[in-house]
Amino acid sequence: EMVSIESQLYKAHPEWVIAIPGRQASVSKHQYILDLSRQDVREYLYRTLSELFRLAQVDYIKWDFNRTFSDLYSSNAEIRHYGEFLHRYTLGLYELLEKLTHAFPQVLFETTRFDLGMLCYMSQAEVSKTTDVLARLAIQESSSFAYPLSTISATVTAGANHQSLRSSDLESAFNVAAFGSLGYSIDLGRLKRTEREMIRSQIAFYKGYRAILQYGVFTRVQLISEGENQIIWAVASADKQTLLVLFAQRVATINPPLDTLRIKAVDTNIVYEVFPRQQRLDMQLLGELTKHLSPLPTTEGGIVQETISKAISLDSEVEHYRASGEQIAYKGIKLNPQYNGTGFDAMTRSIGDMGSRIYLFKAVDPTA
Repeated sequence: EMVSIESQLYKAHPEWVIAIPGRQASVSKHQYILDLSRQDVREYLYRTLSELFRLAQVDYIKWDFNRTFSDLYSSNAEIRHYGEFLHRYTLGLYELLEKLTHAFPQVLFETTRFDLGMLCYMSQAEVSKTTDVLARLAIQESSSFAYPLSTISATVTAGANHQSLRSSDLESAFNVAAFGSLGYSIDLGRLKRTEREMIRSQIAFYKGYRAILQYGVFTRVQLISEGENQIIWAVASADKQTLLVLFAQRVATINPPLDTLRIKAVDTNIVYEVFPRQQRLDMQLLGELTKHLSPLPTTEGGIVQETISKAISLDSEVEHYRASGEQIAYKGIKLNPQYNGTGFDAMTRSIGDMGSRIYLFKAVDPTA
């Protein structure tokens, strides 16, 4: 929907740009907006994009719209007053997308305009470019009030977030993104071996439970908007035989009470086994404590610690619970204690700031 002033298209058809006559058109991100209320513009875009899709054998398109509307005026003679313009523009966009999606049914289209009209043509939407874990909890939670999880495109990135400058671990980024249409925006060539192994395991887990994560019954158990330290989501299969529960926290606290999972989305007549998705912990999470685990002297952020982190990661804690749905719904499950300065072992939950876990609830035969 955009065009650059340096392009051959603009030089050939300056009248195709949305601009008010006699005034300098507003530019944003080096772009102007093409006037999709015009049939000749729509026909040009359909021919050009169709040729490109076929030539490159395209199977994924992100239909991005990264600037706001301005200069609301059209050279389209059919438009009699400016208030009609946005409506005709939107109808023109839908007409173009109708033709493209029918001509290329194999292409997965993703939009950045999150509205019901666009979702008629594109099955998922990038609700925000922000991938910071804490921000994503709020973004995905609020989006879920109006849209199903399958439409919410959720992307995992590595390192410090480009907007908040906060860093979060790869596993927790996945845990949050799993409650949506999962994707990765990562330079795989720069990942450590341990991180590549994490991603392989994450994708295998997601594929195993994708039908529930995208199309299950979603419950916001404890909302981030309520300001609490902990955020809990649950998504259940239609028969409630399987649930996936996200436990996330803003910050790690000193001497915290035992965490409780009280999930009313379960079937109270079913007995469940509950255990967390197995995660890998980056050795650097331990900071100076790595000197107690390493045969070589280490310092936080030093070469030895960095080298160990590239080659070795730790298993997350081992938890296993068995409880009736009635107990889970009304009393809850007391989880293993979080790490609190001493006693790091296989039973201790090491979560940290902006950390999380996904707990799997599976129905079992109560007589077995």
